[in-house]
Amino acid sequence: MRRLPVVLDERKRFGYRGIPSPPRSLILQSGSLEVLLTWNAPEDMRGVDSFYIYQDTENNLVWKSPDRSTRQYRAKVPADTPVAFYVSCVSKAGRESPKVQVIGKANTDKYVQTGTSGETGGTAPSVPPGWSDEPTGGAFRKMIVPL
Repeated sequence: MRRLPVVLDERKRFGYRGIPSPPRSLILQSGSLEVLLTWNAPEDMRGVDSFYIYQDTENNLVWKSPDRSTRQYRAKVPADTPVAFYVSCVSKAGRESPKVQVIGKANTDKYVQTGTSGETGGTAPSVPPGWSDEPTGGAFRKMIVPL
């Protein structure tokens, strides 16, 4: 009837068992036939293991970040067509924060000329001014997270 060792083992494996906080300051920057999503990590980083990106609907998962330090995602999208993206934080246990939505569209300044090997002109989206100066959120530096 002792379940304590199982509970402790589960906490070691999954860490924080609560729902992570959502990402902050989600911004979409337009480029030629692509967009750049940037965000800041939540102030409370407990439980954040990675980020999920959804496109068009909250169920269409298009990308899982490799780790918790990733704060941007570049997507190819049709020109001049509004596209919705949703970003959420995910824990090791698979618990997901509320999704944060942003809607935007790509520029139409890139085109392909017949008989050439690729596109001509166009611009790449860049990170918003001051984004690199923002903290990633929380003071997570090998701190001990209370269980």
